[in-house]
Amino acid sequence: MQTPAVVEKKMVVEQLCMGCMEPKGQATICPNCGWSEKDQASHFHLLPPGTILEKRYLVGRMLEEGHCYVNYLCYDLQTHTKGVLKEFSPQSFFSKFENTTPPTNHDNLSLDFNMGVGKFIEEGMALSKFPAHSGYQRVVNLFKARDTAYQILEYVEGESLQSFVAKNGGQISLSLLVKILLPALEALQILHENGLLHYDLHPGNIIVSPEMQGTLINFNYTSFTLFQNEAHLPRILRSGYAPPEFYLPEGMIGSWSDIYSLGAIIYSSVTGKVPPDGQTRLTSDTLTRPSRLGKTMPLEVENAIMRALSVYPTTRFHDVQSLKEILYEHVIQKELEKASRALDAFTTIVCPACQALNEVLMTDVNVGTAYCNACGKNLIVGADRSSQAIDAFTTVVCPACSQNNEVVVTDLQSGTAQCLNCHSALTFEVQQAETEMRMGEGKTEEELLEPPVQEFDFSPSPEVPEASTESEVEEAPLQEVEEISEEELPPPAESEEASDSSPSVETLAPESALNTIACPICNAENVVSATEILSEIRCIECGHPLRKGAETLLLQPQEEIVIVPPKSARRWMIPLAIILLLGIGGFSVYYYFFSSTPANSTHLTAFIKKGDVLYQAGQYEEALREYQKALNIDKTNPHVQQQIQIINSIIEENQRRYQKRLMHEQFSQLVREGDSLMERKLFQEARLAYEEAAKIFPDSSLITERLNRLSEKQAFTQTPPPQPPERKPDVLPPQPKTEEVSETNLILNPAEDLANKIKSAAPHSILYLPNGIFPVKETLIIDKAIELRGNGIGVTIIRADSVNPLFRIVASGALKASSIAFELTLPEGGDVLQVAGGKIELQGCRITGAHQNVGATSRGAGLRLSGDSDARLYQTELTRNYYGVVLEESSQSDISGCEVRENEIGLLISGEARPEIENNTIQENYLHGVKILQKAQPRMIENIIRLNGGSGIVFEGESYNGTFRKNQIIRNKEVGILLTQFSQPILEENQIEENQTGGVVFRDNSRGILRNNIIQKNKAPGIRISGNANPTISENEISSNLGDGIELLEKARAVIERNKISLNSGDGVSVILKQAGGFIRGNTFTANKGYGISILSESKPTLFNNVFKDNYEGHIFEEAQ
Repeated sequence: MQTPAVVEKKMVVEQLCMGCMEPKGQATICPNCGWSEKDQASHFHLLPPGTILEKRYLVGRMLEEGHCYVNYLCYDLQTHTKGVLKEFSPQSFFSKFENTTPPTNHDNLSLDFNMGVGKFIEEGMALSKFPAHSGYQRVVNLFKARDTAYQILEYVEGESLQSFVAKNGGQISLSLLVKILLPALEALQILHENGLLHYDLHPGNIIVSPEMQGTLINFNYTSFTLFQNEAHLPRILRSGYAPPEFYLPEGMIGSWSDIYSLGAIIYSSVTGKVPPDGQTRLTSDTLTRPSRLGKTMPLEVENAIMRALSVYPTTRFHDVQSLKEILYEHVIQKELEKASRALDAFTTIVCPACQALNEVLMTDVNVGTAYCNACGKNLIVGADRSSQAIDAFTTVVCPACSQNNEVVVTDLQSGTAQCLNCHSALTFEVQQAETEMRMGEGKTEEELLEPPVQEFDFSPSPEVPEASTESEVEEAPLQEVEEISEEELPPPAESEEASDSSPSVETLAPESALNTIACPICNAENVVSATEILSEIRCIECGHPLRKGAETLLLQPQEEIVIVPPKSARRWMIPLAIILLLGIGGFSVYYYFFSSTPANSTHLTAFIKKGDVLYQAGQYEEALREYQKALNIDKTNPHVQQQIQIINSIIEENQRRYQKRLMHEQFSQLVREGDSLMERKLFQEARLAYEEAAKIFPDSSLITERLNRLSEKQAFTQTPPPQPPERKPDVLPPQPKTEEVSETNLILNPAEDLANKIKSAAPHSILYLPNGIFPVKETLIIDKAIELRGNGIGVTIIRADSVNPLFRIVASGALKASSIAFELTLPEGGDVLQVAGGKIELQGCRITGAHQNVGATSRGAGLRLSGDSDARLYQTELTRNYYGVVLEESSQSDISGCEVRENEIGLLISGEARPEIENNTIQENYLHGVKILQKAQPRMIENIIRLNGGSGIVFEGESYNGTFRKNQIIRNKEVGILLTQFSQPILEENQIEENQTGGVVFRDNSRGILRNNIIQKNKAPGIRISGNANPTISENEISSNLGDGIELLEKARAVIERNKISLNSGDGVSVILKQAGGFIRGNTFTANKGYGISILSESKPTLFNNVFKDNYEGHIFEEAQ
């Protein structure tokens, strides 16, 4: 009889499309992708769609067939996610090149199949150690089945760069290509730093996401290793992209080999031409520079491409970062500058006709094609402004229709300029005449060269009669105004040298006098007569109506006889200074007005675009400045607000991590220095180094252990103090032998038996493990003090595939390890490291592989401590285990600076364990981040517990369960903190935010203290108290939760006091009790969407001294009343 789980799994399989792994129901052809099972041809080496491996992975259609592998679309029936299943399948290689049936003997073509499986697993293990990165496809699982090996890879949405370029005409722009490649370049730099190469970089092995981000796929270490000495190696290499050294028997291979392939990718994607074959270039190099193919790019970029494509490895870049910096500086940075310059392409102009504010292109203004968005009239800038903007244009008034025309000077000089209104010819003479009229209204050239003289009237001012408000200037009879010809106009003012010292007499009538009106828009001076004032006049420069200014002039009384005193020397400088001051003031007001006007969406878009580019490039501080500019324009833009919040958190997190890393690096350096000095028996210097390290982490038990060990060594080497001379006895008594500690430094290689070396090593020996994989065939029992030192978790690996556990440290043993990866590939699961009463210290290590496969009964732990074991973990990764760390019984531990991720449960603490857990990141575990059982009393300080599939912290305790302070418990898929049974922790100063089913939940008989925490933005009530729970909730900030601030249910009896409860979507506190009890006192309820306190039952707690303000539905609601 099938179990419900089997039936459910069968139903899922039947309803999924094998072509896209989306539900298709009972349809034979998928409505999502149109795939049918008939679409994939069967072959002896292909897995049929619908196959299930490891009782977990559902195999779909074939995605790609390589030289030694086949990729399939797959579906994880446990996590319900799509992925890629990569099968080691050299049969595909045989069928391609030999046209044979499946070989029965793997020795055909000198290929060791078993070695291939090992290399395939080795490749997968090396790639699986890296954290998630958008630039490469990560390996998430490895297993053996069907006499071969399999990798489970992340599913990457998108299409290959090869397909993307082909769809865009065979070539794309350099700026777009660099944007696509940036994440891949960053990822490749990480891999190279850890000693890994791709071996098969070409456009088909880069996936372009919908966001234009490139991801590396299909690492080819296995194929290259298997066939590098075979005659058919050139057949598996990608012509044009494989570097020349790949074709040589003893070619120099390194990071520069991948960089050659990168250069080829850039070259082919931009030019549309694949570089010549690398083997051909060894004898005849015909590679053409992109510029000779008609491609325009910065010279620095072209030189970088050609350098990357050099035939000689020694002349290429030796690290990806150098190539990336050139591309960023000369491509991305130029794009940023263009985005910045885009802001200068616009200006703001007030329409002179209707006063509407217009945002227009400067080019439109300069050529006279800018029009008001409100009234449709032409927007013309004064001659002084337009000449500053562009010297190639000038303004000409048409002699036929008086229309202002913005024309090119060269067109005017050549006689091809025409009026935009009537199409009359505009000549250079017309422009000159117009210029003279603007400058002096008929003045001669000699007069225009003279400085203007302003005449002042120093006679007593006559009384000015008040103008009647009833009379309008427009009502003056035009027929009574005498027309004055140009000949009758007075001569222009003379210069100081030509002026007569005798008083002059002017007898013009007011109607005949000339008046100067300054335009309020362009500040141009307009000389007009009374007759012109009474007609419809406009500014000669910008066309703005001057009627209002003219009315003011007419209302002023005019003297028939004006006595002008003799002009004194330099008096003309006074009005000139006044005019200059007024001009400067007017310009300042104008500049302030236009510069302070809020920009429209064009400015906003430009700032956001530039910020997005900087953000994607990792330039967070520069991006923040651009987003701040955008926020000044639109303070409610959600994208800008979110980006600012994200960047601020990234900057703060980076700064915190940087400081923390510096401290740990300095601490580790001092400890290593002290260890080295102690090994050389320089005990005093070693003590000074340890004491300096203790200043960084005063409570470190590692330093205490080192100092104790140092004292023991000094005791062994000290000679007894000299005794005063006494009578020498005839027979000396037997002297006890002093046993010295034997220390040996051993350097191993992967070919040596690690187990035998550890067994034969003397206590306190140091074993140096260089680069390589050290296989373990039996559990390594540590019953003495041993230290293992590696070169890094990416290059020094201790691995077992048939033993459980990998290491076991017993009561008399002490293992110290640094820079080593401990890996278990046992299909049945198990522990990687077990400590049963002994001691372990790990620095910069990685522990993985203690998973629980389907059907396995044991739940493995990366590190399991039992009895009175003692552990010290620093900067260590615990990933892809069922439990990251298990602390049982009375074990002690100090876990600091570690990353615990992608386990089923991060930390399991039980018995009476009392670990110190500080400054760790516990994230992305499939179930809970931390689980505390029984009487365990951990002390957790300043940890980040986020993005876990269950709750952040779960308590199932029996009594007091430790102290949890200043932790960030955010964005977990269930509750931030869940307390059940009789748990009683102290939770204070924690940040509990954005958890899916609530911030903090008390159930059963849980108690404890929740104090000074920030509980906000959770997707359910901030705090829920039910069952017989009796916690104390005090001095917390409980706000902006999508539900009630606090829910008090069933028989709970809580003390809720001095909390700030605000802005929650429901009530501040909602009470539905079955029996009275508890207190709600001294709290402040502000702006909650429901009531401050809502009591929906007859039983209620005691209420007093609470403060209510602006709660939407009211202060207190009691249903019983």
